[in-house]
Amino acid sequence: MENENNCGAWTVNVLTDAIPQEVQEAFDKVTHLHGATYKFLAYLGSQVVNGINHAILAEQMILDKDQTKNIVIVVINIRQSEFSLVGIHSVLHGSPSTFCGGIAVKGVVPPSAEAMAEFKIAKEGFVGSDIKPFAQLATQVVKGINYFLAAEVTPVYPKAKTTVDIITVNSMCTPKLSFRTIFPFES
Repeated sequence: MENENNCGAWTVNVLTDAIPQEVQEAFDKVTHLHGATYKFLAYLGSQVVNGINHAILAEQMILDKDQTKNIVIVVINIRQSEFSLVGIHSVLHGSPSTFCGGIAVKGVVPPSAEAMAEFKIAKEGFVGSDIKPFAQLATQVVKGINYFLAAEVTPVYPKAKTTVDIITVNSMCTPKLSFRTIFPFES
């Protein structure tokens, strides 16, 4: 039997409101970088290493002529009240132009009513996983509209592990739902 508290194993614990104050303070300080700004969307979970790594889903805006937006995971290490930036992992690239299939990044927590209505239609008849969207990350105009949602996904079987996936939802396309795991990181 695998121990959930193994050193190095990520624990998924999605929070969109009240995150630990020291994590919020560390996020605010380590993302104060030249050339980009970061907007907190959700706390994803933690990993016990030399201290504790914390993963945060954020909207990144590059300070370029296009104000390019991306969705990233910021990993911060906190050890004995000291913190450092471990890394910034890109998970969804926005497009400078949102015309003709460009991806318009705009992080919203919780997802919009339109996105959730589309999710409900697309999920009809889907079995195998419990899906809990917690953020809308972007939209893309194609045949209909692709909604990119961040969701907790748990397969429906005993002792299944929860992951955080980007769910692409579009009831006009086949398949209506597509999944890409973004957290925990693969080893």
